[in-house]
Amino acid sequence: MKKLLVLLSIIGLTFSAYADKKESEKEKENTTTEEPRGNDKVPNEPAPTERPPTEPNEPREEPTPEPPSKTIITEVENSTQPNELTELDEIKAERKLLREQKQALIAQVSELESDKKELKEDLEIASKQLQSFASERTEFRKTIRELGDVLDRGPGSLFRGWVYSPELKWVYISPTIVPYSFSQNDGWMLYEYGTNPRRVYYYKTKEWRLLDNENKK
Repeated sequence: MKKLLVLLSIIGLTFSAYADKKESEKEKENTTTEEPRGNDKVPNEPAPTERPPTEPNEPREEPTPEPPSKTIITEVENSTQPNELTELDEIKAERKLLREQKQALIAQVSELESDKKELKEDLEIASKQLQSFASERTEFRKTIRELGDVLDRGPGSLFRGWVYSPELKWVYISPTIVPYSFSQNDGWMLYEYGTNPRRVYYYKTKEWRLLDNENKK
């Protein structure tokens, strides 16, 4: 603040001295006149007015300018002075932050692309599994229909081929020939569905037999 007041005072004194010098030169020019030669007089020329001699470059007292008011001084003191280095550091910090944000966004995009690829692969696997399940469901339905056909034709083994029985010895059975079966010793037989004990007709001897106690009926 003191430096500001001194600077303003110096500027005021400089302008004052310059104004005094100009005014002194102007007065000197106005007071200079030509002296007449001999007795020659210039007709109708007014007599010069005597003026008190003035010393050249005599300083004149000028009123001292008023210093800046307290309001003006306070405004300057409260203002933020420019600092190029600080502004440059702030710009660098802002650019660094923007670069970090850019890198973070790039990483997020890369992660999302990776997730998208994994989801696509999972979708393809799930689609293949669904196709496999659909094929298995078709096979199961076919098997169920075949079992239903067997049940509709009456009871019998789902086994296809020769089996050994203590009562019948070697017998050929199959879901496709029930209620018939073929005995290696007795030939073709017919099982009567729903009987207990089991009742079987022997085509070779043309008679019915009970397999549990071998009683004839």
